[in-house]
Amino acid sequence: MGVLVLGMHRSGTSVAARVVNLLGVPFGRGRLVPTTDANPLGHWESWALQDINNDLLHAFGGNWAGPPALVEGWESDPRAGQFIGAATEAWARAHASEPWLWKDPRTCLTLPFWRRAVDLAPVVIFVYRHPLEVASSLAARNGFSVTASLALWERYTRDALTGMAGWPVLVASHDELMADPLEWAKHVREFLADEGVPVSLDSWRAEQAARSVVPDLRHAALGLAEESDGLSVNQIKLAETVQQLVGGHDRWEPPALGPASPWVDVLIAEQGYWYDREVQLLRELALARNKLGYVINRTRVKVLTYRVYDRVAPNWLPRKARHG
Repeated sequence: MGVLVLGMHRSGTSVAARVVNLLGVPFGRGRLVPTTDANPLGHWESWALQDINNDLLHAFGGNWAGPPALVEGWESDPRAGQFIGAATEAWARAHASEPWLWKDPRTCLTLPFWRRAVDLAPVVIFVYRHPLEVASSLAARNGFSVTASLALWERYTRDALTGMAGWPVLVASHDELMADPLEWAKHVREFLADEGVPVSLDSWRAEQAARSVVPDLRHAALGLAEESDGLSVNQIKLAETVQQLVGGHDRWEPPALGPASPWVDVLIAEQGYWYDREVQLLRELALARNKLGYVINRTRVKVLTYRVYDRVAPNWLPRKARHG
């Protein structure tokens, strides 16, 4: 049995995953995504499994910042089927034994594929954060507009609520995690233990886990629990639905979800296009800088060589050559 941590990007999934890890559930083998300025304490994501998720989204014409609209049954599409072998191998290397811990927000979108590719039977921790706080954090980190960020939050959240069907799920509040990390860690430990996940019951483990939460690093702590400015009517209803589901569920029954905001698909597709363009331009810029650096370095070597030659040559050239 393993633990799957889900939630929209910038929702606190990294912190939540680290807390579960410090309660005694290992991340598994293989390289983890390195730390960044946005997540200085770690993303805690398997690099190999994240690559599979990225490849899946790209195969259907999207990316994490502009995920494709995946219709029911997409996991049986040949575009997804081509990654089954690679996914199975990557999973076997990363999680060769139980218990295991896996966190990647992209999995909110790709859960149907992973249900097909590997024998998933996890306990899920779904981290909920107010969508306007998510949007503010994405604006600070990626420069995304509030409207596009809210559309992404809506897509990730709806897909996760549907994809978790049948599993034990703890819907966890990001606000509660930040307000009282120790109490949150104890609550998570109790839920996991009740569901059969082997976690440490020592009090010091929970205290150690709580100390890994650094409130000062909280991004966009805006206190927006009751605000709805900028949210569509559909998004307000979705946020209210998730808030009402905070707590433990022995067997997740997807809630009845109303229609998505009508502009979400178009906006996300446009967001994904411009995100890809930005990535491409940044790569081209990096290549240009490398090439320029190469030219500059070669020029420097030539200049230094000529200087050395001018200094040394008079001492070893034949007398006739020296004096013409």
